[in-house]
Amino acid sequence: MMEPQPFNQSLVYLLLALLCVPAFIALLVAALRGRPAWVLPWKDATMLVAGLVLLLFVLGVGWDAAIRVSTTNTRLAENVTSRLRIAKVLSLMTDSETAQRGFILTLDESFLAPHTQVEEIITGELAELREDLQTSDLAGLTTLVQSKLAYTEESISLARERGAEAAAGAVRTGEGKRLMYGIRAELGSLEHTLATHALELETDSKVRTRHASLLIPLGGFLSVLLITLTIFRLNAEAGNRRKGEHRFRAIFDSVFQHVALLRSDGTVLEVNETALNFAALEAGEVTGQKYWDTFWW
Repeated sequence: MMEPQPFNQSLVYLLLALLCVPAFIALLVAALRGRPAWVLPWKDATMLVAGLVLLLFVLGVGWDAAIRVSTTNTRLAENVTSRLRIAKVLSLMTDSETAQRGFILTLDESFLAPHTQVEEIITGELAELREDLQTSDLAGLTTLVQSKLAYTEESISLARERGAEAAAGAVRTGEGKRLMYGIRAELGSLEHTLATHALELETDSKVRTRHASLLIPLGGFLSVLLITLTIFRLNAEAGNRRKGEHRFRAIFDSVFQHVALLRSDGTVLEVNETALNFAALEAGEVTGQKYWDTFWW
Protein backbone atom coordinates (compact mmCIF):
# COMPACT_ATOMS: atom_id res chain seq x y z
CA MET A 1 0.00 0.00 0.00
CA MET A 2 1.13 3.52 -0.76
CA GLU A 3 1.90 5.56 2.32
CA PRO A 4 0.87 9.22 2.61
CA GLN A 5 3.65 11.74 2.13
CA PRO A 6 4.98 13.35 5.35
CA PHE A 7 2.79 16.27 6.38
CA ASN A 8 5.84 18.55 6.69
CA GLN A 9 6.21 18.46 2.91
CA SER A 10 2.92 20.33 2.59
CA LEU A 11 4.54 23.34 4.28
CA VAL A 12 7.83 23.39 2.40
CA TYR A 13 6.54 25.08 -0.73
CA LEU A 14 4.48 27.67 1.13
CA LEU A 15 7.40 28.56 3.42
CA LEU A 16 9.73 28.79 0.43
CA ALA A 17 7.32 31.19 -1.25
CA LEU A 18 6.88 33.25 1.93
CA LEU A 19 10.65 33.72 2.18
CA CYS A 20 10.40 35.91 -0.90
CA VAL A 21 8.12 38.41 0.89
CA PRO A 22 10.67 40.00 3.27
CA ALA A 23 13.23 40.06 0.45
CA PHE A 24 10.77 41.87 -1.79
CA ILE A 25 9.85 44.39 0.95
CA ALA A 26 13.49 45.05 1.83
CA LEU A 27 14.40 45.62 -1.80
CA LEU A 28 11.38 47.84 -2.39
CA VAL A 29 12.22 50.00 0.64
CA ALA A 30 15.79 50.27 -0.56
CA ALA A 31 14.56 51.23 -4.02
CA LEU A 32 12.31 54.02 -2.77
CA ARG A 33 14.49 55.29 0.08
CA GLY A 34 15.03 59.01 -0.05
CA ARG A 35 12.93 59.51 -3.16
CA PRO A 36 10.31 62.26 -3.37
CA ALA A 37 6.65 61.31 -3.43
CA TRP A 38 6.19 61.41 -7.20
CA VAL A 39 5.55 58.62 -9.63
CA LEU A 40 8.54 56.52 -10.63
CA PRO A 41 9.68 56.54 -14.25
CA TRP A 42 7.53 54.15 -16.23
CA LYS A 43 10.35 51.68 -16.83
CA ASP A 44 11.13 51.45 -13.12
CA ALA A 45 7.45 51.31 -12.22
CA THR A 46 6.94 48.53 -14.77
CA MET A 47 9.78 46.50 -13.32
CA LEU A 48 8.44 46.94 -9.78
CA VAL A 49 4.95 45.88 -10.84
CA ALA A 50 6.37 42.88 -12.70
CA GLY A 51 8.33 41.90 -9.60
CA LEU A 52 5.19 42.17 -7.47
CA VAL A 53 3.15 40.09 -9.93
CA LEU A 54 5.83 37.42 -9.95
CA LEU A 55 5.91 37.43 -6.16
CA LEU A 56 2.14 37.00 -5.99
CA PHE A 57 2.43 34.18 -8.52
CA VAL A 58 5.07 32.47 -6.38
CA LEU A 59 2.87 32.82 -3.28
CA GLY A 60 -0.09 31.41 -5.19
CA VAL A 61 1.88 28.41 -6.42
CA GLY A 62 3.26 27.79 -2.92
CA TRP A 63 -0.16 28.03 -1.32
CA ASP A 64 -1.73 25.76 -3.94
CA ALA A 65 1.05 23.18 -3.51
CA ALA A 66 0.68 23.21 0.29
CA ILE A 67 -3.09 22.77 0.11
CA ARG A 68 -2.92 20.03 -2.51
CA VAL A 69 -0.22 18.05 -0.70
CA SER A 70 -2.16 18.30 2.57
CA THR A 71 -5.38 17.21 0.85
CA THR A 72 -3.63 14.35 -0.92
CA ASN A 73 -2.12 13.15 2.37
CA THR A 74 -5.58 13.12 3.96
CA ARG A 75 -7.11 11.20 1.06
CA LEU A 76 -4.25 8.71 0.97
CA ALA A 77 -4.62 8.11 4.71
CA GLU A 78 -8.35 7.47 4.21
CA ASN A 79 -7.52 5.18 1.29
CA VAL A 80 -5.10 3.14 3.42
CA THR A 81 -7.69 2.85 6.19
CA SER A 82 -10.31 1.55 3.75
CA ARG A 83 -7.91 -1.01 2.25
CA LEU A 84 -6.94 -2.24 5.71
CA ARG A 85 -10.65 -2.60 6.47
CA ILE A 86 -11.11 -4.69 3.32
CA ALA A 87 -8.21 -6.91 4.35
CA LYS A 88 -9.76 -7.30 7.80
CA VAL A 89 -13.16 -8.36 6.38
CA LEU A 90 -11.46 -10.96 4.19
CA SER A 91 -9.42 -12.18 7.15
CA LEU A 92 -12.55 -12.52 9.30
CA MET A 93 -14.39 -14.54 6.66
CA THR A 94 -11.32 -16.77 6.18
CA ASP A 95 -11.16 -17.34 9.96
CA SER A 96 -14.86 -18.29 9.95
CA GLU A 97 -14.31 -20.79 7.14
CA THR A 98 -11.27 -22.26 8.88
CA ALA A 99 -13.26 -22.63 12.13
CA GLN A 100 -16.06 -24.40 10.25
CA ARG A 101 -13.67 -26.92 8.70
CA GLY A 102 -11.90 -27.56 11.99
CA PHE A 103 -15.18 -28.26 13.77
CA ILE A 104 -16.47 -30.58 11.02
CA LEU A 105 -13.27 -32.60 11.12
CA THR A 106 -13.02 -32.87 14.92
CA LEU A 107 -16.47 -31.94 16.29
CA ASP A 108 -14.52 -29.93 18.88
CA GLU A 109 -16.55 -26.88 19.92
CA SER A 110 -13.39 -24.90 20.73
CA PHE A 111 -12.72 -24.59 16.99
CA LEU A 112 -15.86 -22.43 16.65
CA ALA A 113 -14.55 -19.51 18.75
CA PRO A 114 -13.26 -17.52 15.72
CA HIS A 115 -16.56 -18.10 13.87
CA THR A 116 -18.54 -16.82 16.84
CA GLN A 117 -16.37 -13.69 17.00
CA VAL A 118 -16.86 -13.08 13.26
CA GLU A 119 -20.64 -13.20 13.64
CA GLU A 120 -20.41 -10.60 16.39
CA ILE A 121 -18.22 -8.04 14.58
CA ILE A 122 -18.63 -8.56 10.83
CA THR A 123 -21.78 -6.39 10.58
CA GLY A 124 -19.98 -3.48 12.25
CA GLU A 125 -16.95 -3.92 10.00
CA LEU A 126 -19.12 -3.79 6.87
CA ALA A 127 -20.88 -0.65 8.17
CA GLU A 128 -17.54 1.05 8.82
CA LEU A 129 -16.27 0.00 5.40
CA ARG A 130 -19.42 1.49 3.84
CA GLU A 131 -18.77 4.73 5.75
CA ASP A 132 -15.10 4.78 4.77
CA LEU A 133 -15.98 4.39 1.10
CA GLN A 134 -18.87 6.86 1.45
CA THR A 135 -21.09 4.59 -0.58
CA SER A 136 -24.14 2.44 -0.03
CA ASP A 137 -23.23 0.15 -2.95
CA LEU A 138 -22.12 -2.81 -0.83
CA ALA A 139 -25.35 -4.77 -1.17
CA GLY A 140 -23.69 -7.55 -3.17
CA LEU A 141 -20.89 -7.99 -0.65
CA THR A 142 -23.26 -7.83 2.30
CA THR A 143 -25.53 -10.48 0.75
CA LEU A 144 -22.59 -12.79 0.08
CA VAL A 145 -21.25 -12.40 3.63
CA GLN A 146 -24.65 -13.09 5.16
CA SER A 147 -25.17 -16.11 2.88
CA LYS A 148 -21.73 -17.49 3.75
CA LEU A 149 -22.34 -17.11 7.48
CA ALA A 150 -25.76 -18.72 7.13
CA TYR A 151 -24.27 -21.60 5.13
CA THR A 152 -21.55 -22.02 7.77
CA GLU A 153 -24.18 -22.17 10.53
CA GLU A 154 -26.14 -24.78 8.58
CA SER A 155 -23.08 -27.00 8.12
CA ILE A 156 -22.19 -26.66 11.80
CA SER A 157 -25.74 -27.58 12.84
CA LEU A 158 -25.68 -30.54 10.43
CA ALA A 159 -22.40 -31.76 11.97
CA ARG A 160 -23.89 -31.54 15.46
CA GLU A 161 -27.09 -33.34 14.52
CA ARG A 162 -25.98 -35.93 11.95
CA GLY A 163 -22.24 -36.14 12.36
CA ALA A 164 -19.10 -35.09 10.55
CA GLU A 165 -19.71 -37.23 7.45
CA ALA A 166 -23.06 -35.60 6.70
CA ALA A 167 -21.57 -32.12 7.17
CA ALA A 168 -18.61 -33.05 4.96
CA GLY A 169 -21.02 -34.14 2.24
CA ALA A 170 -22.72 -30.71 2.40
CA VAL A 171 -19.32 -29.02 2.12
CA ARG A 172 -18.48 -31.11 -0.97
CA THR A 173 -21.38 -29.50 -2.84
CA GLY A 174 -19.11 -26.46 -3.30
CA GLU A 175 -21.67 -23.91 -2.11
CA GLY A 176 -19.37 -22.52 0.56
CA LYS A 177 -16.49 -22.36 -1.91
CA ARG A 178 -18.67 -20.46 -4.41
CA LEU A 179 -19.76 -17.95 -1.77
CA MET A 180 -16.17 -17.43 -0.62
CA TYR A 181 -14.99 -16.84 -4.18
CA GLY A 182 -17.75 -14.28 -4.56
CA ILE A 183 -16.66 -12.49 -1.37
CA ARG A 184 -13.03 -12.46 -2.52
CA ALA A 185 -14.07 -11.11 -5.92
CA GLU A 186 -16.13 -8.29 -4.36
CA LEU A 187 -13.36 -7.33 -1.95
CA GLY A 188 -10.75 -7.61 -4.71
CA SER A 189 -12.76 -5.25 -6.90
CA LEU A 190 -12.95 -2.70 -4.07
CA GLU A 191 -9.22 -3.10 -3.40
CA HIS A 192 -8.40 -2.58 -7.07
CA THR A 193 -10.54 0.58 -7.22
CA LEU A 194 -8.88 2.00 -4.12
CA ALA A 195 -5.39 1.09 -5.33
CA THR A 196 -6.05 2.80 -8.67
CA HIS A 197 -7.37 5.89 -6.94
CA ALA A 198 -4.34 6.00 -4.62
CA LEU A 199 -1.99 5.75 -7.61
CA GLU A 200 -3.83 8.61 -9.34
CA LEU A 201 -3.63 10.77 -6.21
CA GLU A 202 0.07 10.11 -5.73
CA THR A 203 0.88 10.70 -9.40
CA ASP A 204 -1.05 13.97 -9.47
CA SER A 205 0.62 15.11 -6.25
CA LYS A 206 4.11 14.29 -7.57
CA VAL A 207 3.46 16.19 -10.81
CA ARG A 208 2.14 19.25 -9.00
CA THR A 209 4.92 19.31 -6.40
CA ARG A 210 7.49 18.91 -9.18
CA HIS A 211 6.01 21.92 -10.95
CA ALA A 212 5.95 23.88 -7.71
CA SER A 213 9.58 23.01 -6.94
CA LEU A 214 10.54 24.48 -10.33
CA LEU A 215 8.21 27.49 -10.47
CA ILE A 216 8.75 28.80 -6.92
CA PRO A 217 12.56 29.19 -7.08
CA LEU A 218 12.38 30.49 -10.66
CA GLY A 219 9.62 32.97 -9.89
CA GLY A 220 11.32 34.10 -6.68
CA PHE A 221 14.63 34.57 -8.47
CA LEU A 222 13.06 36.60 -11.29
CA SER A 223 11.11 38.72 -8.79
CA VAL A 224 14.23 39.56 -6.78
CA LEU A 225 16.18 40.12 -10.02
CA LEU A 226 13.64 42.67 -11.28
CA ILE A 227 13.67 44.57 -7.99
CA THR A 228 17.47 44.48 -7.86
CA LEU A 229 17.72 45.87 -11.40
CA THR A 230 15.25 48.60 -10.43
CA ILE A 231 17.44 49.53 -7.46
CA PHE A 232 20.51 49.76 -9.67
CA ARG A 233 18.62 51.98 -12.11
CA LEU A 234 17.30 54.24 -9.35
CA ASN A 235 20.69 54.46 -7.66
CA ALA A 236 22.36 55.31 -10.96
CA GLU A 237 19.75 57.99 -11.59
CA ALA A 238 20.20 59.39 -8.09
CA GLY A 239 23.98 59.43 -8.56
CA ASN A 240 23.68 61.31 -11.84
CA ARG A 241 21.31 63.77 -10.22
CA ARG A 242 23.73 64.37 -7.35
CA LYS A 243 26.60 64.94 -9.79
CA GLY A 244 24.49 67.48 -11.68
CA GLU A 245 23.59 69.25 -8.46
CA HIS A 246 27.25 69.41 -7.44
CA ARG A 247 28.23 70.87 -10.81
CA PHE A 248 25.40 73.40 -10.59
CA ARG A 249 26.37 74.39 -7.03
CA ALA A 250 30.03 74.77 -7.96
CA ILE A 251 29.18 77.12 -10.85
CA PHE A 252 26.41 78.91 -8.96
CA ASP A 253 28.62 79.73 -5.98
CA SER A 254 31.75 80.60 -7.96
CA VAL A 255 30.41 83.65 -9.83
CA PHE A 256 31.01 87.15 -8.42
CA GLN A 257 27.53 88.44 -9.20
CA HIS A 258 24.67 88.25 -6.75
CA VAL A 259 22.46 85.42 -8.10
CA ALA A 260 19.20 84.07 -6.77
CA LEU A 261 16.75 81.46 -8.06
CA LEU A 262 13.08 82.36 -7.60
CA ARG A 263 9.74 80.73 -8.16
CA SER A 264 7.29 82.45 -10.46
CA ASP A 265 5.62 84.01 -7.42
CA GLY A 266 8.89 85.55 -6.19
CA THR A 267 9.71 82.97 -3.51
CA VAL A 268 13.45 82.51 -2.99
CA LEU A 269 14.70 79.01 -3.76
CA GLU A 270 18.47 79.45 -3.84
CA VAL A 271 20.96 82.27 -3.26
CA ASN A 272 24.63 81.95 -4.16
CA GLU A 273 27.46 82.30 -1.68
CA THR A 274 28.52 85.70 -3.07
CA ALA A 275 25.15 87.24 -2.22
CA LEU A 276 24.96 85.56 1.17
CA ASN A 277 28.48 86.66 2.14
CA PHE A 278 27.75 90.22 1.05
CA ALA A 279 24.68 90.37 3.30
CA ALA A 280 26.26 88.24 6.09
CA LEU A 281 23.29 85.91 5.97
CA GLU A 282 22.73 82.17 6.04
CA ALA A 283 20.78 80.44 3.29
CA GLY A 284 18.08 79.35 5.72
CA GLU A 285 17.36 82.97 6.61
CA VAL A 286 16.21 83.90 3.12
CA THR A 287 15.01 80.76 1.36
CA GLY A 288 11.28 80.54 1.34
CA GLN A 289 10.81 84.33 1.66
CA LYS A 290 9.52 86.65 -1.01
CA TYR A 291 12.43 88.31 -2.73
CA TRP A 292 11.10 91.82 -2.07
CA ASP A 293 11.18 91.04 1.66
CA THR A 294 14.87 90.21 1.64
CA PHE A 295 17.92 92.34 2.35
CA TRP A 296 18.77 92.88 -1.34
CA TRP A 297 15.47 94.41 -2.49
